[in-house]
Parts: sequence; C-alpha cells; structure tokens
Amino acid sequence: MQNAIPNNNGYPWPPHQLSGPTLTRPDDIAPGPTPTSTAAIVSLSLGLVGLLCAGPITGIPAVIIGIVALWEIQSSERATDRKIGGTGAAWAGIAIGSIITLGTAALVATVIAAMPDSSASTPDPFPPISTASPTPTAYATPTDPPRPPNRQRQTTTTLVGNVHIVDLGVAETALQIQLRTQRAIAQRDNQTILLQTTSTDCSPCFGLAASLSDPKMQRALEGTRLVRVDVRYYAKELRNLGIDASVIPAFFFLDSDFAPRDGIHGGEWDDDVAENIAPILDAFIRGKLKTRKYPFAPAESPGSDGIPL
Repeated sequence: MQNAIPNNNGYPWPPHQLSGPTLTRPDDIAPGPTPTSTAAIVSLSLGLVGLLCAGPITGIPAVIIGIVALWEIQSSERATDRKIGGTGAAWAGIAIGSIITLGTAALVATVIAAMPDSSASTPDPFPPISTASPTPTAYATPTDPPRPPNRQRQTTTTLVGNVHIVDLGVAETALQIQLRTQRAIAQRDNQTILLQTTSTDCSPCFGLAASLSDPKMQRALEGTRLVRVDVRYYAKELRNLGIDASVIPAFFFLDSDFAPRDGIHGGEWDDDVAENIAPILDAFIRGKLKTRKYPFAPAESPGSDGIPL
C-alpha cells in the first residue's frame, strides 16, 4: 500500500472530513422582517384616538409625529445596516389627524358665524325723520312710547299715534332758528306748536313720555306739534326767551317772537300717568284751564346762564 502523498501541512491527502456545523458566508444569511417605525405606530394610534373621542387634541400631534416617521423611514432607506418600515401607518396617521383638525376648525367657524353679533346695535324703534323733509318718511309704532331725549345730537321727529314728537338736537343751530323751522312745518301741516321742557335725568318726564300713546293723551294733544327741549343744553336760550325751566316737565304756547304766552308744569297733576295728565293738558291746550295750582308767569331773569334742576 502506497502512502498518501503528504500535503504542505504534513497531513495525508485528501484531508479528513471534519464533523460539525457547516460555516456559511454573511451573504448567504436570509434577511429577517423589517421593523416598523415607532413614530409611525404612535402617529396612527393618536389619529385613531382623536377620531374616537379626543378630536384635534391628538389629531394635531398625529400629523406632526407622522411627518417625523416618514422622515425617519426615508433616512433608513439610505442606510445599509438599519432599515425600518411603517410608511403606510405614518400616512394613515397624517391623513386621520388632518381630517380631524380641519373638520373641527370648520365646525368652530360655522358656530361662530351663526352666533349673533353682540356689537350690532339694536334698531331704534323711533327712526329719525329730517325736519327738512316735506312729509314724514318713517314712523314709530303707536304702541311704543317715545323716550325723553337722550343727549341726541341731531333733531329727530317721531309720530306716535297722530301726534308728531320733535326732539331738538344739541348739535343743531340756535334754539330760535330751530323753533322757527318747526313753526313753519306746523303751519304747513295745520298744527300748533306746544313746547315741552324735559331732561334726560327727569323721572316725571319718563312717565309723561310713556303716557303719550294712551288714547286719552292722543285726544288731548290732537292738532299739536310737541317740540321737546332738553333744559340741560338749552338753559340759557330758554331763559332768554322768558321760559322758566326750573320745574320740569312743563308745556308752553309761544308768541310770534317765541316768548311764552301761557304755560303749565307737572305740579298741576299728581302721578305722571295718562289718567291724571290728559284732562289737565286737554283743558290747557283748548284754553279752558281756568283754575290752576300754579298760575303762569314768565321767567324773571332773562339771560341767566343756568337753572336749578
């Protein structure tokens, strides 16, 4: 038997087969499953929670974390040792979060648009009428009593029932010029001017204003044009005309030069209600009020700058 030819290492040829596991190269190893991005899972979870109950509280974070997950997944694709998946979960989280957020914003906008505007002013039930207009163009409802003038700057005219109520504005021309304008309108409409002194802080004036729509007051004031003058702004000019405004409310008939020729004030009746005011006012307007508690007398000191209120 011939001896085997030794190899370079001194072992016989062919070499002995060694028992044990077979060694493989790294390229021959089968790849395992790709891990899913944690951020993608979180994004999808937040979107589902927002869809069920939380709304935009988790919807907005779902969009932000989903975008982070996409960036993380794209970055891993360029690496050779750590690739991750979860693109679908990330896009689903972004989509659900966006729908929730936009839907909630649209709902809030709809609710706000449907709310009444608190800054809008309530329509005035007594729309102003220009004194320059030949005929009234708008009227108040007869059932709503006009209010005493409230420091208004422009002259306004209100029709209550059949009675024209004129409130002289504080930013208009001099009192006599305004009275001349009102007298011209009264003559055109076959009316008589009845001047009433009033004030914005006069409680009896409010009671008187509330009674104007009463049928008894309507009959008493028939044929008159009631011109109301706020004594707080026309004190000096009233004094110059000889009108005593120390007690209000008061009513005056005027001469051709606008001096008072007759007048009465609220002391002639008791409570400021139509039942008390109308009979006395009716007799005064028709020249039949002979017996009075307070006889008429013009103002004693024309030109005074102020009057006690």
